[in-house]
Amino acid sequence: MPAGELARGTSILSVVRQVGLAVGTALLATILADGLSGATGVERIGAYRVALLAAASTALVAAAIVALLPRTGEKSRAPATGTSRP
Repeated sequence: MPAGELARGTSILSVVRQVGLAVGTALLATILADGLSGATGVERIGAYRVALLAAASTALVAAAIVALLPRTGEKSRAPATGTSRP
């Protein structure tokens, strides 16, 4: 990303992250509330399991999508050796 567009890119990333967190939290709360309504004892564990599986599935799908995105603008960097040269 060009240095002149760094502020805009950071702002967009922040907004997308916040919206994603809000939507994800709302969806998981809805799934959990639906599973807990009228549930007793062991059935409550099942509701948490379903919510956890939904969150894990979403994370796996997102990771797969990110892995398929084209990588542009990468700069080759030398590995850090821990020593500095003058």
